[in-house]
Amino acid sequence: MKGRMTKWYNALLSALLTMLGFESCGNVLHQEAPAEYGCPNVEYQVKGEVTDADSGEPIGGIQAKLAHSYISEQQEKPYAFDSVTTSQDGTFVFPIMTEVSLQPSLTVILEDSGDETSGRAYESDTIRLEDMTQKQVKKGDGRWFQGGYELTVNRQLKKLKGGKRQ
Repeated sequence: MKGRMTKWYNALLSALLTMLGFESCGNVLHQEAPAEYGCPNVEYQVKGEVTDADSGEPIGGIQAKLAHSYISEQQEKPYAFDSVTTSQDGTFVFPIMTEVSLQPSLTVILEDSGDETSGRAYESDTIRLEDMTQKQVKKGDGRWFQGGYELTVNRQLKKLKGGKRQ
């Protein structure tokens, strides 16, 4: 009877905290211990510059997609896709995001969104977290907030032969 009351209490507490905007680090209904409020987090900002491999000129209008996922129970689970387009000076910046996972899986996918009839077409490129320049910009408190990081992706894209996609 006491175990049943604990589960109902945890479920009610979880619902109340969720309505207030808090979340726990696990599934409250299947835990023996009471839920603990808060999860470790890290802030990430991904930015970069895209240039032409031949001329070195910035390329505007390239679509940059940020795929981020989290690792749970030794399995990578898809989380979200964000997308921005490079400005005329070839730069892009994703808004700061807070990840609950201390080991996120981040990938930037660069794709040409230009008009093929203009003869402009660039190869796509994929950049994984390991290939990004990482710089810590905020110190963490050592407990819940692990700090802030700026991830930089600078890439040169090659033009497709004949200016057309296959």
